[in-house]
Amino acid sequence: MWILKQGDSITQINKPKAMTINTIQHPRNIFTCWSEEELRNIGIYPVRVVDNLPSEGSTYYNSSSSLELVDNVYVKTITYTPKELLGENGLLTRKLVELDTTANQMLAPTDWYIIRNSETGANVSANVLSYRSNVREYCNSIQSQLANCNTITSFATIVSSIQWPDS
Repeated sequence: MWILKQGDSITQINKPKAMTINTIQHPRNIFTCWSEEELRNIGIYPVRVVDNLPSEGSTYYNSSSSLELVDNVYVKTITYTPKELLGENGLLTRKLVELDTTANQMLAPTDWYIIRNSETGANVSANVLSYRSNVREYCNSIQSQLANCNTITSFATIVSSIQWPDS
């Protein structure tokens, strides 16, 4: 990765490409054939990325980056801040809704057994009742664990371990 600096304008170059700089057309191989000094003379600087991605991955974090010229190399530093865990649109609230939705979707194919039982008194097999009970208990258990989370790390650990019961 490189930076093209022309006056106050900075453009990130992700891969070698042909470029026109100051009315001169340069082929893409300047990025591999020219020295850093030659590239710097036309305003192209290498970029070193400093990315301290948290162990939980980027899913639970917002990222921002800064760019600074240090010893003729642009240093792009990526910083991560935790997303909101609590609150109306927090990770926890959205995950709790997602868990309810998943449980409902898992129970839906067997709802007719319960409705039939309610309407006609027909027996519901022990396997169906057990499955439905397992899904509800598992959902409640995970939701309870998540409700006690106060860090992104503990939240991510619980979320990564979710394994719904089989039918």
